[in-house]
Amino acid sequence: MEPKTDAGAALVDALRGLLRKPIGPSVGWLHTLGSLSLALFLLQVATGVLLAMVYIPSPDHAHTTVRALMASSAGRMVRGLHFWGATFMVVAVTLHMLRVLVLGAYKRPRHWTWAYGVGLLFITLGFGFTGYLLPWDQKAFWATTVGTYMAGTVPAVGPLLMALIRGAADVGAATLSRFYALHTLVFPLLLAGLIAVHLYLVQVHGIAEDEPSDPRLARPFVPDHLAKDAAVTLVAFAALLVLAALMPPHLEAVADPLDETYLPKPEWYFYFYYELLKLFMGPWLIAGTVVLPVLATLVLLALPLLDRAPVTNPHYRPVALAIIVAIVATVAYLTSVTATSTPRPRTFKVAEGRVTPQVLRGIQVYDRLGCASCHSIQGAGMKSAPDLWRVGARRSSEWIAQLLQDPQKALPGTVMFRYRLSEDELQALVAYLASLDLERHRPVEVLPTWREPKEGTR
Repeated sequence: MEPKTDAGAALVDALRGLLRKPIGPSVGWLHTLGSLSLALFLLQVATGVLLAMVYIPSPDHAHTTVRALMASSAGRMVRGLHFWGATFMVVAVTLHMLRVLVLGAYKRPRHWTWAYGVGLLFITLGFGFTGYLLPWDQKAFWATTVGTYMAGTVPAVGPLLMALIRGAADVGAATLSRFYALHTLVFPLLLAGLIAVHLYLVQVHGIAEDEPSDPRLARPFVPDHLAKDAAVTLVAFAALLVLAALMPPHLEAVADPLDETYLPKPEWYFYFYYELLKLFMGPWLIAGTVVLPVLATLVLLALPLLDRAPVTNPHYRPVALAIIVAIVATVAYLTSVTATSTPRPRTFKVAEGRVTPQVLRGIQVYDRLGCASCHSIQGAGMKSAPDLWRVGARRSSEWIAQLLQDPQKALPGTVMFRYRLSEDELQALVAYLASLDLERHRPVEVLPTWREPKEGTR
């Protein structure tokens, strides 16, 4: 028989060798997460192409085109698959990384496989962040405004970096164009390249086993493990179809840059970071927006150098396992806090004996501006900014007025927004805040009777 010299035949032989490559008996269901992540990425590409055929990336047409998509059953299904596919992909990639961490599969000789995997995780999150703005509704606009504002806290180059990301001083048409380009061109190419290198390294070093095994017990990748990959992918895609059909993504009102009363929240997989940032306010904000992310990235990339012990079995790595469990528990807790938080309280507190018509008017302004999305009053509201329960005893009315008119001048380094207030609104809000001295006066609760019945608590 003549040797095969045909390039096509050689390629077939190489592919056959990859598919028949032996894998250890301990490679099981948890090892399907990588294949699931790849399948979800391909789904995102397919649905993304379909959406791009209709979507127009401009503030005048973005919301309209998405609304038109949602008006048809097919468009609603495609957008639903893309929306839920992004969520599934974040979960799959994160669980894949966790499995690698627990099993110590980041250690040599797989340290470069791990490094590229870290890159895949960050680009996946980048997809989520850039795609968030594209519907151009209230939630997208204000969450992106807050998210890009963090770039401005970087020392020295912060304002330049924020302008580079936004394309202008504020979130607008240039921002939408840049995010669309990143989401549909830059990130897909980067992710495809990293996936190719990642898969090549997996083939070179093999799939990391849970524990060493007898080579004689190895099984071929096809059909043994491929069947598991296919089963998990089919179940995930079935769940996606159900969610896309029964729970299509919501589209809020078109973005209004002048509506400073909107209370934004990021996508759920950023909840933990959103909550964590509340611990770093004022001059410490840079620790949360710059130091922690950079430090976390460096630790992840340097993990193979920091943990050089050859042992990979989690049973013999109790310290590493305890650290991983603690981090996962912390992230889960912070996520749950944001998920269950109510930035719009059901009642408002005021000092007894200081309730005047102007103070009541000030409470309405406080509620309309969404001040409780950052501040609390004796625990009622969010806690990402100082509690205002005794601000009236510590600050003068003049200082409070200056803060509301020009936050940076009154409190350099603050992240507080500058609100557009009429003179009547300003004086009313100052009167309310100046009346807050709940240390010396008993608090009285005021019901928000000015709200529409449908508003309630967000």
